[in-house]
Amino acid sequence: MNRIIQDYIILYIPYELRLWNFRIVKMNRKVMQSSRKVTQSFKIYLCETLRFTLRNSAVKKKQDISLRNSAVKKKAGFNCVTPIPV
Repeated sequence: MNRIIQDYIILYIPYELRLWNFRIVKMNRKVMQSSRKVTQSFKIYLCETLRFTLRNSAVKKKQDISLRNSAVKKKAGFNCVTPIPV
């Protein structure tokens, strides 16, 4: 099928139009390549952003848990300060 279409293009479409079509295809390829690069850089940016966001939220969650645990210990009457053995 592609061979038939290629023969049709060669026989019935003037050379100037084929040349323009070739230029457009080339431009589209460049646009696709550049958009692919943009997409990749955006993915990298997104991953980095998410990584730091997730890390920060994990650290904050850990701090919240430790604060909550210390509050529970205080409420229960435990001394939060560990005594130094003599």
